[in-house]
Amino acid sequence: MYIDGDLIRDFNKRYPHKFIDEIEDIIEDCGFWYPSITSVQAEWEDFDATLEEICSVYYFIIEENKIKFVSPESFWDDVNEYLNGFMN
Repeated sequence: MYIDGDLIRDFNKRYPHKFIDEIEDIIEDCGFWYPSITSVQAEWEDFDATLEEICSVYYFIIEENKIKFVSPESFWDDVNEYLNGFMN
């Protein structure tokens, strides 16, 4: 799995030296991951949105030959809730 560098950097800023080994599990369990560019375009109601535009706003991962996208806001809301049990 390729993970967007921005997502990893932001993760390390929020949780320095914690949970990085679990990042793939966290990614699988947190946020609503759009399965394609067209899914994001439909959500935005902008079918002319380019891959570059989407990647500049959303985090993305690449699994095999598929790109998935997630809104940073929904991702961090879920991550905070998910990790809350580990940090208390």
